[in-house]
Amino acid sequence: EYEGQLATLKQMLKVQEQAAGALRNLSMHAENKPKLVALGAIPPSLLLLKSSEPRIQEQGAGVLRNMSVSAPHGKIMIADGAVPLLVDLLKVQDLKVQEQAAATLRNLSATPENR
Repeated sequence: EYEGQLATLKQMLKVQEQAAGALRNLSMHAENKPKLVALGAIPPSLLLLKSSEPRIQEQGAGVLRNMSVSAPHGKIMIADGAVPLLVDLLKVQDLKVQEQAAATLRNLSATPENR
């Protein structure tokens, strides 16, 4: 039974990672960003940052990085609590996760409305 539960958990994490990767890919295109915000993509992306899996954290931070280059989206992220979560990711061991978090924070801080 334990092995079955472990296999199910691993599968669930893989699905999360794949879904986050798809969202990250969609968030790369300017025309998709307002649509993603309207569909409520920011709060679930913030939840991905709380995962214990580095690849999921990286994908979630990547979505936010892509979205953070736009002032209105960055404001929403900040209001939804992104900054403390991103700062926490700077402390993890995985360099790819740290890179995505740092770049997102940089993007957010570069917009005068977010300072």
